[in-house]
Amino acid sequence: MATICKNCNNHFEGNFCNHCGQAAATHKLNLHFIWHDLQHGLFHFDNGIFYSIKQLVTRPGHTIREFIEGKRVRHFKPLSLVVVLATLYGLHYHYFIKDIFNVQPLHAEENIVSAYEKLIKWTIDHFAYASLVLILSYTIASYLVFKKMRFNFVEHLVLNTFYMGLDTGD
Repeated sequence: MATICKNCNNHFEGNFCNHCGQAAATHKLNLHFIWHDLQHGLFHFDNGIFYSIKQLVTRPGHTIREFIEGKRVRHFKPLSLVVVLATLYGLHYHYFIKDIFNVQPLHAEENIVSAYEKLIKWTIDHFAYASLVLILSYTIASYLVFKKMRFNFVEHLVLNTFYMGLDTGD
């Protein structure tokens, strides 16, 4: 008996759709599903966040090159890595390190100090967004500076996303 794929409406037999790879058996979404998905995404050896962080810390160049060359199954996705780590950093900062950026310029006009304080406050309050803006800035800079490497813009974006994810974890 043929099954109709809930993802692409393809008719197929077996446990997985031969067109898109969707599992034939989909379960109702519940807390167990969320818990399993969270465990699988964060702790699974082949693409867990801890595995990717370990690889980026111990072998950053190899890990990034491997991802760019297409070996992606074992790695946590770079944008997800940045979002998760930036969120964790933001929570850590919010609850434990409140005055880290409370620095005053020595000889500056009051309006410059006010603008500086507003920028720092926005950066802290919106750390994930600020990280994404920095990633884009780093990507443009590295693309222009390292044109001879012959990586395209998106490859530079991935490289800088991994870098920012690693830098955020500091």
